[in-house]
Amino acid sequence: MNSWPFPRYPATEPLPIPVLSQPGTHTRLTMNALGHATGAGLGSATFNHPFRPALSAGRVTFQLGTVTSLAGDGPLEPKIKAGGQGGPMSGLDGITPTPLALRADVANSEGISWAVLEVHPDDKGELTKDSKVEIVHSAETVSHTPDLGRCAIAMILWSGKSPLRVLPIVHFNLRYVRLLPPPGGGAPRHLFL
Repeated sequence: MNSWPFPRYPATEPLPIPVLSQPGTHTRLTMNALGHATGAGLGSATFNHPFRPALSAGRVTFQLGTVTSLAGDGPLEPKIKAGGQGGPMSGLDGITPTPLALRADVANSEGISWAVLEVHPDDKGELTKDSKVEIVHSAETVSHTPDLGRCAIAMILWSGKSPLRVLPIVHFNLRYVRLLPPPGGGAPRHLFL
């Protein structure tokens, strides 16, 4: 007794119960006379990238990032000056990152300052294991001198004398190269790729 395409069920057999979608973690299932709707809040995706900043109590810490010179040594881990001494950005113990202290007087009139990677190449323009590679808090992001290259790695937004937010700029390990101008003029260019 089949009436195709709809099967007929004998009266003694219970009708099948439809399976409704079940809400998962952080999922909302709304059912009313018009039907049902499923919604979910957008989760915050994280990407633990190199040079990822974290702001806390007037200090910024960074995920480990490295700099490699095009033809020199590398990868080189930047240092951060803390308490008058420069320590590796990964920390002296390799677990707790060295914090970069922030000063309100560095911020410009718009309430912006920068965490800047500074490199001091040798005479050939290469970074060696003896080169100074350091993260500093600065109001300037560029350099036009042949012996100092700068790359902004994070922007720090201020509200009065308190740091409000830090925004990452660099998301990958960096490669450095210095380009000298042709004889007769111009400033050298420091490229971070």
